[in-house]
Amino acid sequence: MRVFLGALFLVFGLFAEEPIAFWLTWQNSPETTMVIHWLTPKEEANSRLYFREKGEASFEKVEGDHRLLPQDAPYYVNSLELIDLKPDHTYEIKWEESVYKFKTAPQNLRNPVRFIEGGDIYHEDIEVVAAMNRIAASCDPLFAVCGGDLAYSCSGSNRNMEKAERWIEWLVCWSKTMLTQEGRVIPMLPVIGNHEVKGRGLKSPSQAPFFYHLFALPEDQGYRSIRFGHYLTLILLDSNHTNAVGGEQKEWLKARLKEGNTTYRFPIYHVPAYPSHRTYTRPTSVDIRNHWVPLFEDFGVTAVFEHDDHLYKRTYPLRKGLKDPNGILYLGDGAWGVNKPRMAKTSWYLARTASIRHLFLVTLSYTGAKIDVLQENGEIFETLTR
Repeated sequence: MRVFLGALFLVFGLFAEEPIAFWLTWQNSPETTMVIHWLTPKEEANSRLYFREKGEASFEKVEGDHRLLPQDAPYYVNSLELIDLKPDHTYEIKWEESVYKFKTAPQNLRNPVRFIEGGDIYHEDIEVVAAMNRIAASCDPLFAVCGGDLAYSCSGSNRNMEKAERWIEWLVCWSKTMLTQEGRVIPMLPVIGNHEVKGRGLKSPSQAPFFYHLFALPEDQGYRSIRFGHYLTLILLDSNHTNAVGGEQKEWLKARLKEGNTTYRFPIYHVPAYPSHRTYTRPTSVDIRNHWVPLFEDFGVTAVFEHDDHLYKRTYPLRKGLKDPNGILYLGDGAWGVNKPRMAKTSWYLARTASIRHLFLVTLSYTGAKIDVLQENGEIFETLTR
């Protein structure tokens, strides 16, 4: 295996300090790579960690690069990407004594693959987030998709200044709770939401500095696709936050959907095309129905995940603005960690709603996709198949 990101090299010496927080993600092939991020205090610029394939006798010490967080926050975010890994293999990392595991994605669905999906996470109470994270981790998912409004860092009376402490608190919580019983770290795939952006409305990426600093985003682009072998494509979109729904992003989406070479495809974004609480005529919702929904229908997707409205939603299958048994299911609406889920408004397209915190557990196999809606008590609210 090799490591890549910045000027990396193998060295040997004393162990690195334990990080304040750490999180894993992907920007390239989930079968053969893993990106590791971790926070260290500004006075301790230490970009070293140890890794090995599980079962190897000794750790290798590797060094990545680091950069300061925005707004003079007194931390470095350290990053490195491990490449040329083996598919469906377990690896181990450590900074001092504690050893953490991670697993690469399999190349096929010989065994079912599970992932967690949800959004609107650290809304008010970090203990609520921790409890929901533990439910997610208990399902032993391969990874989790975070569908926007991760730490609510741009919220409250001053939306023009990010609250760095919100990101730190959320990432520390993630580090401690998004671990399986065997100590495997669950990678995250982040999606941008409105509360990652300073101010209101469509802004430039420079107005979402923490989101773009904290995660590995190819070409610093707020939308991307992640492909898992021939069985899964996740299309992670920017719903008018730092990239317009139409224009370049629409053409990019069309190109990705035209490829059509995986069994399951899930578009995931923050603002819903079919809202459960907010108005149907909300400009961004209208934009998505005009620009993205026709592409979902023309090229086919398994289901769509939306967020932002803070309750559970399942639409009827929809096509061309009508109920259609062969149409697309839109699921949402962002209530991973909100304190008080909202009430739904009656709309023609809503098949079922509930004022509950929830997560989606998606299980993929050769026979189909099963989507369990998990409540905050860990019980299944309902199960869907696609």
